[in-house]
Amino acid sequence: MKIYVLTTSYPDKLRPSLDIFVFEQVKALMRCGHDVLVLNVAKLPTKMLFSKADHSVQLLDDEFGKRLRVNMKTCMESRFPWLNRDSFVRAMRRLFREACARFGAPDLLYAHFSCWAGLAGAYLSKEYNIPLVTLEHNGRLLRPEIPRSMKTGVRKTICGSDAFLCVSRGLKDSILKNIYADKEITVVPNMVDPGFRFQPRQMKDCFRFLSIANLYEGKGMKVLIEAFARAFPADAPVELVIGGNGPEYENLKKQIDALGRSGQIRLLGRLDRAQTIREYTRCDSFVLASRFETYGLVYREALATGRPIITTDHGGFSGADWHDAYGYKVPVDDVPALAERLKQMTVEYETFDLEAISGLCLEDCASQKITKRLTDIFEAVLDERGRRGA
Repeated sequence: MKIYVLTTSYPDKLRPSLDIFVFEQVKALMRCGHDVLVLNVAKLPTKMLFSKADHSVQLLDDEFGKRLRVNMKTCMESRFPWLNRDSFVRAMRRLFREACARFGAPDLLYAHFSCWAGLAGAYLSKEYNIPLVTLEHNGRLLRPEIPRSMKTGVRKTICGSDAFLCVSRGLKDSILKNIYADKEITVVPNMVDPGFRFQPRQMKDCFRFLSIANLYEGKGMKVLIEAFARAFPADAPVELVIGGNGPEYENLKKQIDALGRSGQIRLLGRLDRAQTIREYTRCDSFVLASRFETYGLVYREALATGRPIITTDHGGFSGADWHDAYGYKVPVDDVPALAERLKQMTVEYETFDLEAISGLCLEDCASQKITKRLTDIFEAVLDERGRRGA
């Protein structure tokens, strides 16, 4: 099957972790035998609005797969969403026409994120009579206040998609409640890359907690550091290592220094894939105090490695997605509760079955399983289009 993947953002050599879950799916679909081409509108930051930029269409084929990419300047996206939406849709149309001229029309369009790749896909699907499947990941759709422009974009994408998918039950419920409830929405979780698999615990003198995230305020790292300092004295044989980079990096460093915990809490900076796998293997438990997660891939990667987790009730785990064998849940932004669970993890660690944790996680989100589900959905959409066209 020839599939054009439309995405709002995509990793590259400069930002290898950016929405890595999109690339993981691309890679898995290619392993399954599909002919996949990514159409990537690379949004440049507002600070580059008056700078020179290369706006030519580039054909890339590297460790992130085959893709056509074009740069797009942005202008204060939160203040001028309609302006940036229209620019994005024009750029995606340009990529699509170029892709068809070079490689022929696809059998299927597969969009990640309604705003704005899914919306562009809905327009292209109607104009060129090509089926569209959209997978929604956007965590902003879990929040109480959803911008009107985003609601409109999601609604139009749902109406223009042959199948609309969400990565979690919580995200689906939020969309049905707050945006659009007149179409079936299917939950298809993100997949865990095969590189993440059970690894035995490495015994050591110090109990190690690991946290990995892009260091934005919504990831709750300040809360985690405060809870850790409350849970353990400075001379306790416990450490917290934090992987990732972002605008909160310097603030977190200052917080750690102010607490006098620089010898016990370490910031690792940005990690590549191999480093990430190594850190999961070295840790005893994974913890992240995120405020909102549509899915929470880093939690699943830790679970697949066989590590119990401490998570907030952020929305990414719901119903059958959560097993008590995984670890502990705490309310969002509850420092005392998180501190108590950190202490409890060090005491009760031996009660967790690490291999069982890995097995339960991979039953839900193994790469092969999710790829088959997606392929079945794609084939059902093509069959339905064929029947309607007959």
